[in-house]
Amino acid sequence: MRKIVLSMVMSLDGFVAGEDGDSSWHVMDEEMHDFMDDFLDSVDTLLYGRVAYEMMLQHWPSAEFDKKSTEKKSFFC
Repeated sequence: MRKIVLSMVMSLDGFVAGEDGDSSWHVMDEEMHDFMDDFLDSVDTLLYGRVAYEMMLQHWPSAEFDKKSTEKKSFFC
């Protein structure tokens, strides 16, 4: 039987976004990339809500080719 694992980025007080959907408080640094690399290797399906999906859709198609990306971020893409 498969497991369902919930993984959410949220503040200690339970917020996932600020006013008007602001998520600038979330930092995607090297440590978070390492965590996400390991986590994504352990799952086979991701489910996104509409807003998160639309944010990903804007970011990922060209993220691999962003000249400002670090090597780790380009690999992650």
